[in-house]
Amino acid sequence: MFDKIVKSVFRKQLQMDEVLNIKIRNNRPVEINTLARSLNGISSLYREFLTDHDYIFEIEPKLYVKKIQEGSIDIYLIGQIATTLEFVNSMLEFCHHLNEVLEIFTRNKDIGNQNISKKECTSLHDFVDVTARDIDASLELSVRDNHGIIIKDSVININVTDANSAQNTIRNLLENMNAPVQSEHMQVQMYWADANFLSDKKHGQAIIESISNKPVGVKFAHEEDRKKCMSNHPSYPEAEWQDLLYTVDVEALYVQDKLKGYRILKVYDDVLSLI
Repeated sequence: MFDKIVKSVFRKQLQMDEVLNIKIRNNRPVEINTLARSLNGISSLYREFLTDHDYIFEIEPKLYVKKIQEGSIDIYLIGQIATTLEFVNSMLEFCHHLNEVLEIFTRNKDIGNQNISKKECTSLHDFVDVTARDIDASLELSVRDNHGIIIKDSVININVTDANSAQNTIRNLLENMNAPVQSEHMQVQMYWADANFLSDKKHGQAIIESISNKPVGVKFAHEEDRKKCMSNHPSYPEAEWQDLLYTVDVEALYVQDKLKGYRILKVYDDVLSLI
């Protein structure tokens, strides 16, 4: 039953509804995997755009290859959302959004207030890859009405220079997204969740409640501080060092706003017992 609905919608939209037309002009043969990544990239970009802008689609947008001939590949992006008008608006708004993002990446402009996710970067990198690999290639996006006529102000053209420039900018942005961000916190309280001092690389996990309630991996900047945190303290001779509350200066390491580790910069002499 579902297959019949999909086929019915597909037939109806090919005949009646507006579509996003993607025309890839290539000089060299296109590798199937590269083409597949490119098509998955634009499909992912459109789905993410619909979600971010609260469009509700009844059937997930699909890519259909209309025609392949020597020197070009013709593709339609078709999807059914609440109304035909909304579908047209979504396509036009998506083209404008994509054009703005491509302008940032191809001209190496400041992102500003554009909220561009890692997933969107990866999808855009994949989408233009089929053009970036061919010195004479170009790519055109346009919204066409039910008569095949291009709707005004909906055309995006990407050549091989644009595609390579966009990919280089995206790679740099992804590297920055993955680069750790450091934040220093002075004289905060730390206690052990578990400790393993048998390895020089793994020193165990600690909790610093002023930063996070979760156990986080710990490394020490100085060996003497590491030893200080694995020794009993004269103020609490009956307490094990694992049961002590330490005062430390710490560097918290974040990757994409996620706390990934602590680097202990200094361990102070004063401690408290947790038991």
